[in-house]
Amino acid sequence: MTKSREGRTGLAGVVGVACAAVASAQPVDLMVTDLPSIQLMGFADGKVAYSAGLSVCNAGPVTAAYLATTNQHPLWGLGLYRLAGGRLEQVGISWLRHPAIALAQSCGACGGGNGSSLGPGCADATSASANAAQASLGPRGEVNAATGGFPYPFSDPQGPTGNAIFKRCQATLEDVSDTGAVYFFEAHVVHPGESPASRENNATYRRAMILPATAQAAPAGAARPGRAAIYAWRDHGRGIDQTDPGVEVREVRVPGDGLLLLASRVERLPAGWRYIYAIENISSHRSVSSLRVPGEGAHSPGFNDADYHSGDDIEGSDWLFDNAGAATWRAAHTHDELPTANAIRFGTMYTFWFESPKPPVMGEVTLGLFRPGAPAAMTAGAWTPQSCDPDMNGDGNVDQDDVAYLVGVIGGGENPSGANPDFNSDGNADQDDIAALIGVVAGGNCP
Repeated sequence: MTKSREGRTGLAGVVGVACAAVASAQPVDLMVTDLPSIQLMGFADGKVAYSAGLSVCNAGPVTAAYLATTNQHPLWGLGLYRLAGGRLEQVGISWLRHPAIALAQSCGACGGGNGSSLGPGCADATSASANAAQASLGPRGEVNAATGGFPYPFSDPQGPTGNAIFKRCQATLEDVSDTGAVYFFEAHVVHPGESPASRENNATYRRAMILPATAQAAPAGAARPGRAAIYAWRDHGRGIDQTDPGVEVREVRVPGDGLLLLASRVERLPAGWRYIYAIENISSHRSVSSLRVPGEGAHSPGFNDADYHSGDDIEGSDWLFDNAGAATWRAAHTHDELPTANAIRFGTMYTFWFESPKPPVMGEVTLGLFRPGAPAAMTAGAWTPQSCDPDMNGDGNVDQDDVAYLVGVIGGGENPSGANPDFNSDGNADQDDIAALIGVVAGGNCP
């Protein structure tokens, strides 16, 4: 099931968050309401690491457990995203914090908390240094995002502590040194007491300023509670706080599982178009292991994924691409071959792009699911190359000149571009082809 949406809007205040969530009658509903601070933690091996202070509000009507030595407590992690050149990419990822105690503050009509619980309308505020404590950071790969379940104690294959970037939100120095980029941090919280619906607001992003010379970072603008980082592409696609309506975002709900978000955008090139896609996993345990975009002629593909690190047991091979009849990316291994293969797991966003001579149309792409189950794949609306080529005269534009050109060819005129006059592929070159081309020039779909 998919639908288009503008996205979860940042609420005016945490009081509104709490009141709205109580009215929805959901159980535990944790969400990050702010990322008030960002701290640079250090450098190693050409990389830099960050941590962020967070405010986590229980916006549901049920008390959230904070039992430190069990698997009945929340987890939260950090991601870093870069918007540059019309494309949003995830460039950093952290392990997940296992908090030991809830320090209840108000984010509404606080129902109280005693350290081992967080009541309705109560918030737990944590510092960047506390969230960077390496001994309390566990691997993402052990978490079931659809249920909030995880083993405790968590795995520590390389030990509890390490150098300045160990387990923390790591990015390469190159990735944080783009002077033309806009950067965003996203915090993602998970709790085993949440329902599937209340997991859909678990990700919150906030814009950040990063100084290329020092890699120091600081929050900028306001946090967007319950709005995942993928929406930053639309929210800031034409500059800071300048919306790009050409970024199409769709919700994809996997039955019996969780939520995926798919975004797409098209760029006009001197000769053709560039198609860009991003998939963010909010709460799907089954995860995503392939993307198929219909249409022939795709070339110049690109791919960006999240780089796991510090011993998190996820194999990191880049996805494979082929364009035999469709632009298709797939993970290097299936689940049966390697359960720890590089699928799009929760709290990560992968980006894909290619170029095509075919102009765009709102079509449908296919997301293959990684873990076994039914259905094996989901479809969603996105920008795709048209199956036909309406640029009949080959001048790089689709307009009335192409209609005039086709009229001339069907009337017996010359055809220097080599266009196929049977535009609707019915075996005849006639007035029906002209009518079909007029429809496409006017914004319709290919026949």
